Formats: sequence, C-alpha cells, structure tokens
Amino acid sequence: MTEPHALVMRRSILLWVATAAVVGFNLFAAFRRDPSTTYAALVLTGALAVLAIGFGRWAARALTKREP
Repeated sequence: MTEPHALVMRRSILLWVATAAVVGFNLFAAFRRDPSTTYAALVLTGALAVLAIGFGRWAARALTKREP
C-alpha cells in the first residue's frame, strides 16, 4: 500500500467513528421524541454529510496526485 493510500485509510477511520457517534445520537433523539433533540440530530447529520463530501474530494485528490 502506498503512502497516500495509507493516509486516506487512517483518516477514514475517524470518519467511521464520527458516523457511528452520529447514528447513536440519532437513535437517542428518536427515543426521546423531543423536537429540539431531533433537530439537533438532523443538523449534526447534515454537518457530517458535508464533512464526508469534503473528505471524499480530498481523498480523490490525494490518491490521484501525480508524483514528480
């Protein structure tokens, strides 16, 4: 595995952990049935989605970058 591939794999672990935490918070909000907690969970989910899109763009650039 080349260095860019290893870097992307290491940083994707953080994204997987954050995804698990957001899913857990969404489950907590669903069981609480409190509108403000549900809205907070939706905002957090949207923020993670934007972060994941940014991560995907960064990973694509890191893996396709040509070495001199």
